[in-house]
Amino acid sequence: MRSRLVAFIVFIAVAALTQYVAYQRHLITLDNERAKVTREINTVKERLKTALSYSLSATQTLAFLVKEYGVPEDFDSVGKEIIGSNRNIDVLELTKGGVITHVYPRKGNEAALGYDILKDSLRNEEAYKALEKNALFFAGPFELKQGGMAVVGRLPIFRDRKFFGFSAVIIKLSTLLEAAGLKNTQDGDFHYQLSKINPATKKEEYFLASPLPVADKWNAASIEVPDGQWKLYVVARENGNIHFATASLSVLGLVLAITSGLFVLHLARQPEKLERLVEIKTHALAASEKYFRSLIEKSSDAIVLLDSAGKVIYQSHSTEQIIGYTLEESQAFNGADLIHPDDREADIAMFASLVQSPGAVVARTHRFKHKNGNYIWIEGTYSNLLNDDNVKAIVYNYHDITRRVEFEQKVDNVRKEKETALNRINDSVVSVDNAWRYTFLNDAALATHPLGRDTLGKTMLEAHPDLAGSSFWEKYQEAMRTRQTQELEDYYPPMQRWFMVKVYPSGSGLTIYYKDITDRKKAEQDVIMERNFSVSIINSLPGIFYMYDHEGKFIRWNNNFEIVSGYSAEEIRGMHPLDFFDRDEKRIVGDKIKTVFIDGDSDVTAHFFTKNKTRIPYYFNGRRVHFNGITYLIGMGIDITDRVKAERELYQRTEEIQELTAHLERIREEERTRMAREIHDELGQQLTGLKMDISWIIRKNKTEDKLVADKLSSMIALVDETMKTVRRISSELRPGILDDLGLIPALEWQTQEFEKRTGIKTLFHAAINDFNPERELSTNIFRVYQEALTNIARHAHASLVTTELEVVNGCVKLVVSDNGQGFDTDGVKKSSLGLVGMKERARMFKGELTINSKRSQGTVVMLKVPWVANPQKIAQ
Repeated sequence: MRSRLVAFIVFIAVAALTQYVAYQRHLITLDNERAKVTREINTVKERLKTALSYSLSATQTLAFLVKEYGVPEDFDSVGKEIIGSNRNIDVLELTKGGVITHVYPRKGNEAALGYDILKDSLRNEEAYKALEKNALFFAGPFELKQGGMAVVGRLPIFRDRKFFGFSAVIIKLSTLLEAAGLKNTQDGDFHYQLSKINPATKKEEYFLASPLPVADKWNAASIEVPDGQWKLYVVARENGNIHFATASLSVLGLVLAITSGLFVLHLARQPEKLERLVEIKTHALAASEKYFRSLIEKSSDAIVLLDSAGKVIYQSHSTEQIIGYTLEESQAFNGADLIHPDDREADIAMFASLVQSPGAVVARTHRFKHKNGNYIWIEGTYSNLLNDDNVKAIVYNYHDITRRVEFEQKVDNVRKEKETALNRINDSVVSVDNAWRYTFLNDAALATHPLGRDTLGKTMLEAHPDLAGSSFWEKYQEAMRTRQTQELEDYYPPMQRWFMVKVYPSGSGLTIYYKDITDRKKAEQDVIMERNFSVSIINSLPGIFYMYDHEGKFIRWNNNFEIVSGYSAEEIRGMHPLDFFDRDEKRIVGDKIKTVFIDGDSDVTAHFFTKNKTRIPYYFNGRRVHFNGITYLIGMGIDITDRVKAERELYQRTEEIQELTAHLERIREEERTRMAREIHDELGQQLTGLKMDISWIIRKNKTEDKLVADKLSSMIALVDETMKTVRRISSELRPGILDDLGLIPALEWQTQEFEKRTGIKTLFHAAINDFNPERELSTNIFRVYQEALTNIARHAHASLVTTELEVVNGCVKLVVSDNGQGFDTDGVKKSSLGLVGMKERARMFKGELTINSKRSQGTVVMLKVPWVANPQKIAQ
């Protein structure tokens, strides 16, 4: 009974131990499978994110162009460039609001134009999610308007903090699956499934044809893809060997337990059976070794045993699958010769060091030459177990990472392409991670980072300590905290420059676009200073200043305009220029305004009509100017109240002076007439008497004294000459013919006297006969003619004088012309009292006297005096 109890206890213990080992081995196998699935799903996720990253780059590029420069005029060229620079994109779209306005390529996508996604209640939920997140968000897969299954990525565009539209890309489902490597095959190691909750039905939809259900498998894994709220499933292809090995180990454990129990039973019962039991145990151990060797052979990783010289002792079956060489082929050559030349020297040094370090484990990644001649990337560990009696080798465990390295290289190439594109733009661009460390600077940003590329890896405050506490730093922190786009224009004192900054947050940190706008700010400040200066000048003007357009809308005016008019700025802004003139002057001022816009300038004197109905005399001028393609009238108004008053007073004084002059002239002519009469009568009579007395003496003188006779004859001649002088003086003071025969005979007589006295040929022609104006007018016309002839005699050096007298249009017209040397009228008019007197005589009768003369071309003097007479008396 005791032997059975002992045998039973041994059976239970061995069975429990072996089943526990089998279960733990099963768990390890499952963990390895799940780890393999996890690695695969992470790899697929990265491939999917990489494929979608091109969409982010493309949409950000288009959004940046639209925000900074507006909608591109040549959208096809821009779309072609963007799609050419970003793979895995089939169509590029731009919307205004929710309406699709631009698409590239246009061919085959015309049906999408005009479609408003925001009004489509079945599909607009994901568009609003993009707006809510203010980030790229993918919708779909779903059937497009233009046909075909695809996903649509939309990035909201905001201009001046207002929603403008979406920058969108379309990725056909086939393109996305190919880029992500999601392809189910019968002989593949994994099966894939992509699903999403339909926004309309709220049910999960699957998009890949999969021969296996994936969601409930033990060897399946799933992961969320937040960019489009997709769920990605990966399940490893079921390997029957896993369960078989576990079952075999479990059965083997039971067998071992039974064997152990029987062995103990037999040992207790029959010591002679010990040998048989040992044999059974030996067979069991051999089976166990075979089993574990089978596990090694079925592992996807390569396991290689090396001696201290690096020669292959053993390699697992998976090794041949990875490098292509059989065990015999691997043993035939030195493994170091197959390592890439760039990695070989470092590997040889590492292996030599490893051999000298028992128990050491070294991780190594290098390139190894495959049997097909291509180099593959392998990653593994070397474990020095040369001193382990059970192994006595260096264990090299590795796996193929070529696909991962190529993928990383592709990602790096994408990053470099993005950096190249950012280096081409004029704006400075930097990126920092969530720890504020620089991860990227484009070429333009180097100008503001003295350390250049050495700035990479440093924090922003390490590179720019003065940034702390600035408005820029506050914006960066706000963007990092809220994950919302931030914009700022401000002055940065440490650099003495103005910057415009736009901050775009992402999951990995911040991307900062900034531009030096110092020149623009200085220009704006200069404009403000110039505007203030011009306003100061305008307001300091003594008169009123105004500027308005062709429609009469006031653009600018000065303070005096408001003060004088009595209207406020708001009232003036709504008034027309003609509103400031009374009814009787609106037409003439309006005509002058039109003249300015047509001819370029004009002026007018009118009354400024104020708000309190006051009429103020003003002189207005205007000039046409062009500004920003618009024509304006700019001008000033000068208050001429004092000038008008002075002009009136001057006019009155002039009238009084002219009346006084006319009065004095009448008195002078009367005095001349009286003196001429007295000289003619009194002196003439006395000289006549004297001559008669001398003649009487001559008759009475009977002496023969010749001296006395000559003296008397001389006295007679002197008296005759004196009488001629008296008559000449008398006629010059007042020609009697003017009073006796009239103006025309007097002019003819004066002409003859002039020709007789000067020898200058003189022609006189009167186009009228009976012309006898009033005495004062006749006198003044005669005096003007007399002065004209006097000037000719003194200065002209003429050989011919022509005079014409006529009445034209109610005016007496006297024209005196000569062929003399002429003179400069501008230089003589003010200094010649004779000319001034002639003009004054003309003004006394509301007439006009003009003198036209040029050097060597003679002179023409024309007198025009208004005269009204009986037309019947004017002959010819």
